[in-house]
Amino acid sequence: MRGVLFDINVVLDFLAKREGFFEEATLLFDLAVTGKFKAYLSSDSIPTLYYLYSKQKTLDPKEAISLLLDVFDIVTLEKQQFRDAIAENIDDLEDAIKYIAARKAECDFIVTRDAALLKHKTQRKVKTHIITPKQLLAMYQAV
Repeated sequence: MRGVLFDINVVLDFLAKREGFFEEATLLFDLAVTGKFKAYLSSDSIPTLYYLYSKQKTLDPKEAISLLLDVFDIVTLEKQQFRDAIAENIDDLEDAIKYIAARKAECDFIVTRDAALLKHKTQRKVKTHIITPKQLLAMYQAV
C-alpha cells in the first residue's frame, strides 16, 4: 500500500473548507479513510494545525485534531531527523522536515500545494515524489 504524507496546506483545505481546494482535499481524505493509501502527518504538524485551525472558528480545534488522529498515522520525529532536515539542500526548514518525515515513514508521495516544496521534485532525484492534490487524485481515478 502506498504511503502519502500530507502537507499542512492540504489538511487545512479540508478542515477549513477552503474555497477552490475543499473538494480535492475531501476526495483525498475519502481515499485515505477507505484505505486506498496510508495517510501520514508529521508530528510537528499537529500543534501547527491546532493553532491555525483555532483561528477558523468552525469546529472545536480539539475535535479537528481528534478527527485527524483517526485518519492519519503520525510520523514521530526525533533529534536526528531534525538534524537531517537541516542538512538537506532545502531552504525552508519546514519543507525539509516534511521530506525527512516522508522518508522515515517510507512514503511514496508528499501531497502539497506549496509551490516551494513542489519545486524540489525537479531539483534532484528523490525516492519520495512531491505532487499536488490534483496529481494524486488523477493517479487514483486512472486505476
